[in-house]
Amino acid sequence: MTKKVFLVSHSKFAEGIKGAVEMIAGKQDNLHAFCLMENNSPNKLIEKIRDEIAEEDQVILLADITGGSMYNEAMSLLVLPNVRVIGGMNLSLLLNIVLADNISDNEMDKMIQDARDGITRAQLQKTIQLDDFFI
Repeated sequence: MTKKVFLVSHSKFAEGIKGAVEMIAGKQDNLHAFCLMENNSPNKLIEKIRDEIAEEDQVILLADITGGSMYNEAMSLLVLPNVRVIGGMNLSLLLNIVLADNISDNEMDKMIQDARDGITRAQLQKTIQLDDFFI
């Protein structure tokens, strides 16, 4: 079984995040970016992806926005039993997916939760100085 990961996005986001993954993890032959530009349609991009899917592939498709046009069109690929679609990609999630082998549904759900948990708002913490106790 060959794992194939497809990224779909508005504008060049998919190419950018693919580049970030390859900067960190090296060239990834199983990672493909498809960018929706003004002169194209979501349907045409998803047709190109469908042409690259074989029965023996494990296919994971990540879209930039859950409910966006690329995500909605990608849902049509779910009729294929070897395709999973995820909306709302980020670099942490994508790295975990690219670097893992034969991902089960439970493992994928954990990766998604870990990616959610990794989204935080940074805050400065006041450190207590010894002088604070002796005023």
